[in-house]
Amino acid sequence: MSAIVPVPPNTLRRAGRRARDWAPAAAVLVAGIVAWQGLVTAFDIQRFLLPKPTEIATALRENWTFLRHEDISREPVPAFELLFATLGVEFDDSIRHGIAEHSDPGNPVELRESHDIRLDSRAGVDSWRRRLSAGDIERIRIGVADVAPAFYSDVDW
Repeated sequence: MSAIVPVPPNTLRRAGRRARDWAPAAAVLVAGIVAWQGLVTAFDIQRFLLPKPTEIATALRENWTFLRHEDISREPVPAFELLFATLGVEFDDSIRHGIAEHSDPGNPVELRESHDIRLDSRAGVDSWRRRLSAGDIERIRIGVADVAPAFYSDVDW
């Protein structure tokens, strides 16, 4: 499930500097999942003993509601209306108005102040293309190759 979370610009810069601190742990996690998938496949371990991570993801996908950030950003009111209905939460006019007001195309594209959360959500959909290098995008694409096809096509990259 995705959500729109406002992040102050200086937080992104600090996170980038701290990436070197958490990147090794993230690499170990990803390597562990890849090894798990490989071992289950290579040694034909029975599913009831140790399912593959992709099988777990498939099972979760069947029972979960997934909303892509891009879809929420492009159509925020209908996306949140669907989410509220799925969760059995009332979606009234005040909520509809609040979402529309905070994601309106007339709002700024970039944060002006760290506590201002009113943005043009539609304009932010492709901001990652401006902020990431081609190498970063390729690295991410390779890292999520097992899961991404369930959510994205080649055109999305």
